[in-house]
Amino acid sequence: MLNLSLKLHYGLLTLIELADYVDAKPLQLKDISSRHQIPPKYLEQVISVLRQSGFVQSLRGVNGGYTLAKTPEEISVLEVVKVLQGVSSIDPKIKGSVLEGYWQGVLLGADRLVDYTLAEFIATCCSANRLSYSI
Repeated sequence: MLNLSLKLHYGLLTLIELADYVDAKPLQLKDISSRHQIPPKYLEQVISVLRQSGFVQSLRGVNGGYTLAKTPEEISVLEVVKVLQGVSSIDPKIKGSVLEGYWQGVLLGADRLVDYTLAEFIATCCSANRLSYSI
């Protein structure tokens, strides 16, 4: 029904990983890649989008790597979804249909499911380094 991309999945995993190390030294992509079995080249593309969108920052040098650009309380998971997945929309052919209102509700419900800060998302969905889902 809803298409969820690996880009979004890997992006959220990366942000969660960086949030775990918010007060530590920057993380290198190779460490994130190996921990989550993310292809390094693909992770480079994802992190580039996250950096350009202001969610992460890069630090150069021997001790360089990536850190969150904001605190986990300042990062909106919904905004991350919009950046990595795109804005949910209804096909123009559905507009005016008797089911248009229903599909609008489905999209609104989906947005509500991810309308958390990163800190709330981690507290709600992640425990003991294992993701858990409840609806």
